Amino acid sequence: MAKQEGWLRCKPLVYRPHPGRRHAAAAMTVLYMASALVVPDSGVSAWLVLAADAAVLDRLAEWFIGQPAFKTEVAMLALGNAFAGAGFLVLGATRLGLDLPPVAGPHMLSVGALGCAVMAVLIIAGLRHTGRDLLDLRWQAHGAALLMAAAAFVRVLPEIAFASGLAPLLWSLPTGR
Repeated sequence: MAKQEGWLRCKPLVYRPHPGRRHAAAAMTVLYMASALVVPDSGVSAWLVLAADAAVLDRLAEWFIGQPAFKTEVAMLALGNAFAGAGFLVLGATRLGLDLPPVAGPHMLSVGALGCAVMAVLIIAGLRHTGRDLLDLRWQAHGAALLMAAAAFVRVLPEIAFASGLAPLLWSLPTGR
């Protein structure tokens, strides 16, 4: 348990997933990946990816609540999990025949889930490895997290023919290139 100080005074941060479901998301994801490799065109992999979606969203339902959920690094981790759930849902629906772009699910998983999770880890590790507290988060980190989240949202929109030129701009702004 970590205790928050400063402008965000609240109860100790506690995240306790239900013991029986602690590894369900990872297990269902591994089962889906194995079935997608062995029987890629089978309906089994479609149903397993939907089971992985349910497990990821179940884990997200037990996320931090209250004021700690509004901290940038916690919100980015939650958004990454939300993108993972949405990506698995779209991937499963596409495999079951729903008329969705086939790249929308993988883009939600890669750009959304992975991008937001990596940004959160960079924020946390960057502060911890330089000996600073998480309350010492500068405006640049908040801005980079916001741009990463916006880029993840905008990356999926071109699949539905909207805002196709905005994604590269938002992806380049956090790095300054």
